Amino acid sequence: MFIILILVTEILTNMRNISLVHYSGWVVRGNAYGQFADIQAKFQMIALSPMGPGILILLPLMKKVGRRKCIWMGSILTVFGSIFAFMNAGNSAMIYAGTALAAIGNIAFSYVILSYMGDIIDPVEWKTKVRCDGITGGFTSAGMMFAVVIAQGLFNLGLMVSGYAQPQQIGSTVIDGKDVLLYADQSATATGWINAAYQGS
Repeated sequence: MFIILILVTEILTNMRNISLVHYSGWVVRGNAYGQFADIQAKFQMIALSPMGPGILILLPLMKKVGRRKCIWMGSILTVFGSIFAFMNAGNSAMIYAGTALAAIGNIAFSYVILSYMGDIIDPVEWKTKVRCDGITGGFTSAGMMFAVVIAQGLFNLGLMVSGYAQPQQIGSTVIDGKDVLLYADQSATATGWINAAYQGS
């Protein structure tokens, strides 16, 4: 059961990572595909920055309330932040705020969930007198590898079903002294899927 949880978590994490380029180009500022690299860099710097230093907050909190409560509190923050960002597609400030809140909540899950691995392995080894940490690590690693392929397939399937079209250049303009390519809009269904694939995972 724990391996299935890790697999599902990895699939969703990989879907989020895979959809980031599309999310930056079509959702954060609406149709701004010509600027997706700049938007993605700024988005990752602002919205995802809490993940690093957040561990300094997590450790004392985990000692005070325990792992399970940390994960539940973090999950509530993640759901609230992701829904907030999802509902504000095209409004970059609100998306940054919602995604940053979701990242703060995700700290607990990302850093703490694998600490349960020892709690699962130790009793099994004690009862069976057989070491199983190697095979457990193997299954976990295999699940992480399969998750990348599954996430890529699901995301691409969603793009196909939603009618995502290859970006078509329709002109260019100058924004802040830089030449920026302009692209035709995607359908609402396609941008909705991209938004859901990123914020829903």
